Amino acid sequence: MSPPTPAARHHVRASRLWGTLWRMMLMVVLGLVVFVFVWLDTEASLVAAGGSLDDLGGFMVLDVLLGLASFALYPLRHRRPLLTVGIIVGLSALSSLAAPAAALAIISLSTRRQRGEIIAISVVFLAAGFANLLVLPFPDAPPWWAAALLAILVCAALVVTGLYIGGRRQLLQVLQERAEHAERTRTGDIERARMTERTRIAREMHDTLAHRLSLVSLHAGALEYRTNLSPEDARATAGVVRENARLAASDLRDVLGVLRDVDTADDNSTTRPPPSVLEALHLLVQDSHGAGNPTTLTIGDSVASAIDTLTPPTRAHLQRVVQEALTNTRKHAPGEPTEVDLGGAPGQRLFIRVTNRLPPDPSSGPAAPSGFGLTGLHERVRIAGGALRTRRTDDCFTLEAWFPWCR
Repeated sequence: MSPPTPAARHHVRASRLWGTLWRMMLMVVLGLVVFVFVWLDTEASLVAAGGSLDDLGGFMVLDVLLGLASFALYPLRHRRPLLTVGIIVGLSALSSLAAPAAALAIISLSTRRQRGEIIAISVVFLAAGFANLLVLPFPDAPPWWAAALLAILVCAALVVTGLYIGGRRQLLQVLQERAEHAERTRTGDIERARMTERTRIAREMHDTLAHRLSLVSLHAGALEYRTNLSPEDARATAGVVRENARLAASDLRDVLGVLRDVDTADDNSTTRPPPSVLEALHLLVQDSHGAGNPTTLTIGDSVASAIDTLTPPTRAHLQRVVQEALTNTRKHAPGEPTEVDLGGAPGQRLFIRVTNRLPPDPSSGPAAPSGFGLTGLHERVRIAGGALRTRRTDDCFTLEAWFPWCR
């Protein structure tokens, strides 16, 4: 996992600060409400019972001081969780102002989901409840068994709340880790698809390069050993050598451009472009027909008359784009009509458009695509110096690509 960026660290710190601030504000407000209610009720009970109010002020001052101490300790609960929460709960035995802080501290400790800590703090909470009844001057205090039952119920509610919050946090963390792992896996799969496509292109170019070099070697050998060649034949042979050397150098640049530390071990699935582009395209259309997709091939007049002038790498790019587009149609729109259109300006650009209708019931089709075939096409067309895009409407899917006529 990559380290968090400065912006992400700042966001985490801001979130923690805000979480502490709103909890502090909540416990202060709730503490004041509990403080006022408890001491007003205690004063009214003492007056009704004819008790003395002389010591009431001292208890109220002690309540406030212990409550402020609990507020100060609450932000430190993450450093020594059990000790800090235990002290806060102990202070709540003599301070109604500290009661909300103790409740929030118990919830916070329970989110850790540690059985020993939960048992220990529950015992401290029950002991604090009994100490509250024994020390503070409550004339109308309930019987001990009722106070014990109430303390158990309150403690159980706080612990269950903490366990729920802790479980939810763990679930979110697991889901986030899974999402990050899936994203890393997806990125790796896409990169492998790109590398596979680069390897395939390089191997195809290697075949073409080997052919060029063999022609250069053949005609250079003729110049070396044939001493009876006329000047015209010698010039023609030298021209063939020069032209094929130039084309070989161009092919070599293309190979080096796409072969970036990619494993080039032998692969029996290596394909070579057939000598005729039109024959290859018609074979692909026939295969699509045979698979159940009615397919039509339309080639502009200007392109049809000059298509044999395409360089071998461009022929391979054209065939691969059409092949992958038709394969994609057979996989995700079986039985639907498909149109293949070729256009462009000879000597400048070659345009390809493959359009297929979408099945009327998407749920009856195959599973969702992985997208690696289109990823490979994007990489191939980009390497060829062109661009590829896809469009989807309610009833059809269109793949469009272009690349230079000669590269």
